[in-house]
Amino acid sequence: MSNLESILKDFYDCLDIPIQFVNEKFIPIYKMGFSKDIDLVLEKTNIYNNLKESTISSINLTYFENIHFIVTPLTDTRFNGYFIVGPFKSKYICSELNIPFKP
Repeated sequence: MSNLESILKDFYDCLDIPIQFVNEKFIPIYKMGFSKDIDLVLEKTNIYNNLKESTISSINLTYFENIHFIVTPLTDTRFNGYFIVGPFKSKYICSELNIPFKP
């Protein structure tokens, strides 16, 4: 298991929030905590098109008034890309989607 995989696994095991690492072109490299519901939300938000390759600091993105993501860039000698945390809900509005609730 690579260092990145280990970081994602530890994060997910501690917080139970989906997380992924995407390269600088927003192609997913590693994912933890993803399901069909999570993949569907990612597809509907079109999050990858809302990110810019020049993002140099963490940003928070909100979709549909209650679905959140946190994007944090990683620049390293071995890896360049972004950690994308989420989706997660901050308000409990429906239980249809299996998305973590984190007030």
